[in-house]
Amino acid sequence: MSIHIRVKEVRSGKKVYRYLQLIKSERTSNGPRQKVLATLGRTDGNGPDEVDRLARNLMKFTRKVKILRDMEDLRPTSARRYGDVFVAERLWKDIGLEDILRRIGSSRDNEFSLERAVFSMVYGRLSDPGSKLFLSEKLREEYFIDGTGGLELQHLYRSLDILHEHKEQVEERLFTRKRDLFSHSLNLVFFDTTSTYFEGSGEDSDLKKFGYSRDKRPDRKQIVVGILITREGTPIACRVFPGNTADARTISPVLNDMRKRFGIKRAMFVCDKGMVSGANLELMEQAGYDYIVGARLNTHEAAEAIARAGRYRLVKRDGKPDLMVKKVMVRAKRYIVCLNPQEAEKDRQDRENLIAHLEKTLATHPKSLARNKGYRQFIRLGRGSVEIDYEKLAEAEKYDGKYVIRVSDPDMATEDAALAYQELWKVEQAFRTLKSSLDVRPVYHWTDRRIEAHVFVCFLALVLARELELRLGGFMTAERAIKVLGRVKAVAYNVGSTSVLARTESSPEVREIFQRAGIKEPPVFIQVID
Repeated sequence: MSIHIRVKEVRSGKKVYRYLQLIKSERTSNGPRQKVLATLGRTDGNGPDEVDRLARNLMKFTRKVKILRDMEDLRPTSARRYGDVFVAERLWKDIGLEDILRRIGSSRDNEFSLERAVFSMVYGRLSDPGSKLFLSEKLREEYFIDGTGGLELQHLYRSLDILHEHKEQVEERLFTRKRDLFSHSLNLVFFDTTSTYFEGSGEDSDLKKFGYSRDKRPDRKQIVVGILITREGTPIACRVFPGNTADARTISPVLNDMRKRFGIKRAMFVCDKGMVSGANLELMEQAGYDYIVGARLNTHEAAEAIARAGRYRLVKRDGKPDLMVKKVMVRAKRYIVCLNPQEAEKDRQDRENLIAHLEKTLATHPKSLARNKGYRQFIRLGRGSVEIDYEKLAEAEKYDGKYVIRVSDPDMATEDAALAYQELWKVEQAFRTLKSSLDVRPVYHWTDRRIEAHVFVCFLALVLARELELRLGGFMTAERAIKVLGRVKAVAYNVGSTSVLARTESSPEVREIFQRAGIKEPPVFIQVID
């Protein structure tokens, strides 16, 4: 059985009238048969109006047909990322970067907005890192960033040059705006460095040099990047050094930044053992800064500190294994020996596995031990013989799970000093974000000024990411939040002669991010253009 519509013609004199009829077709024992269920109206005269009214009434009880009718004059033309752009723009404005960049841009005669160009590059590092060409394509096709309609690739490159020229000004104004918030956290200032390498040799450069590669790529030229961070993990400033710069040589300019550019008169400077030298410690003292620095275990004073008798004290750490610490004075200098019991057990197991491997290899392929640089410290070479040096293995046991820090402040509690040094992980986390989530590498620029500007764009993205994470309070990482927010799209429709831009519905997870970040959800209708 099926139901359908047919047109029935009825003649009356010379006139022909056409009626819409609702017909039911069915099979009977005598063959197919049609039955008129209803006459819906005429198709001429005022008939169509009657049919329309009937159709509208019937449509109330339909689903797909109603949707199709509602969309008949609605033509979607594009769908772009919007939720993460909206949040990034709000953070950009709240921390003052919008105003800072607009002021700098207003002093120049540009045919484009410097602030919009820099924001686009910073947002690009947060959302989907790539080259500036890649970004310019995304701006046209995939991102909804208001005010970037006429932004071209050449404008992005020119913005890098301007940004490089005003880098220190941006850092200083940003710091000044947040100084009241920083005031309670500048009792500790952390500094560390990392490196990032380049594919290919490129042209001559004062920055790109061969040096110690943390990426295990000594065959590539690189740069060294240093970041200064508050106790809360908020970035203060970044510096780019030539790729062959030793960590210890980065301290002097950073101390100068703290004192002269940011006016930080008193602070506890925290850095890793790679930064330590007698000259650097003297510089810190002359600048009026106390310090907590790592000590190399192979130095005499560190070894003496570990060997000194003393009672360890237990330090509780939130969400981390307990730490054992003891204070030791060596030649009138204050050291703290830290023992992580879990790391000590791991070191013990690793050494037992090493001994088993050495003994097995010694019995089968003894000469291979002599060729392996990693084993040389634990073997003795004689005339035609190879032996395991058990005394050195026993000596190594003294260092299981231990590290040593040096503290200048004689009044700082031992536990507080040990915990402060542990917070260096915030810098390490920042570098992981910089090199993974924000993809500081690969660097697509070859001139030194644009390399530095590119790193600074990544640094500003790090500033936004950290601001978001502080607001979220551990709910999720900035990287995850940006991905979730990116699901909210700005969809453009043409409705007749009117263009409508509306956002898609927010999921519960998106609404939670807005709420925790203290940002009101954007309206459903973003723009209506007649």
